[in-house]
Amino acid sequence: MTMTHQDVRGREGRPEAATGDVRLSGISHGYGGVDVLHEIDLAVEHGEFLTLLGPSGSGKSTLLRLIGGLERPGLGSVHIGGRDVTALPTERRDVGVVFQNYALFPHLTVAQNVAFPLRMRKVDGGECARRVGEMLDVVELGGMGERHPGELSGGQQQRVALARALVFRPRLLLLDEPFGALDRRLREQLGLEVRRLQRELGITTVFVTHDQDEAFTMSTRIAAMGAGRVLQVDAPAEVYRAPASLEVARLLGNLNEFSVRVVGGSDGGGVELAGPGEMRFSLPAKGSLADGETVRCGVRPEHVAVRAEADGRCFARARVIAAIFGGGWVRAQLDIGDHPPVMATLPHDGTPIADGDEVWFGFDEAHGMLFDQRTGQRVG
Repeated sequence: MTMTHQDVRGREGRPEAATGDVRLSGISHGYGGVDVLHEIDLAVEHGEFLTLLGPSGSGKSTLLRLIGGLERPGLGSVHIGGRDVTALPTERRDVGVVFQNYALFPHLTVAQNVAFPLRMRKVDGGECARRVGEMLDVVELGGMGERHPGELSGGQQQRVALARALVFRPRLLLLDEPFGALDRRLREQLGLEVRRLQRELGITTVFVTHDQDEAFTMSTRIAAMGAGRVLQVDAPAEVYRAPASLEVARLLGNLNEFSVRVVGGSDGGGVELAGPGEMRFSLPAKGSLADGETVRCGVRPEHVAVRAEADGRCFARARVIAAIFGGGWVRAQLDIGDHPPVMATLPHDGTPIADGDEVWFGFDEAHGMLFDQRTGQRVG
């Protein structure tokens, strides 16, 4: 049986928040005098799937714990559903939480594990059994209620943990790297299933991961984090195509970087640049860049072109260090002299490319990104 948005919300009659289901205001936090989060303001809209994406130590799991009431912020406030819950414990915040390690009770059956939060809320036996059976069907574990966690695969155990987090119909679902212990294929499969389930239930969800593929697959928006700050919040495609800084660009996918020199100043329009070898190209620029100034240029591997001959002025000589065939694509590593090697992801169209080949590399100027050499902020 598939639960609908009305099933989850209508029975409780909860009002919706006018400014988002979750609102964080001025959140700062630390441990032992060391700051972990710095003045974070963030809103999560009703029904959206927001991913906190960042490297280890960026503060994403700490932020999730503060939302869930597992810790109390040093400064700032947490609102859920328009209600200030900053001082409330987890059990009074109407949130379901799923962790990486499942946290199932090994001595209880699957059904008993899922029923646990209902028992804590004193839901009567008949209603409890109905909800447990309904939720096990939702996560495709119908008929497995009498098994114990040790009799299940890792993916099945994670489904049990998800069912337990959802069975009491929380307003908010928090996922803290729930697929980290699973192999790649199972992670991808469960990620798609969780996203489908989240859409069907219409439940507001905050997800923590350091895996960009998971973030792209599952999110309606991504909050890119670094050093305890939210660097950018936007739809996955926008964060990838229009990163606000070099730090965000590096976080969202592979990036080729070049130091390039301004050879034609700008007044906020296009700027002429000199890149590796004889490469010349133009890119839009924000503000004014002076002749001779050095800036950082970023290009994604899929926007790099490799040719047997130069095809326009935005090309330079290169040598193929390695070419890896991947079915529908070829991934090539290119030596371009005094710059770091360039990575290119090329469609496999039958054109041969092999280790040691002398080639020309370039890129479509429409896909180049410029960053300030010192601050890393986007300037073009």
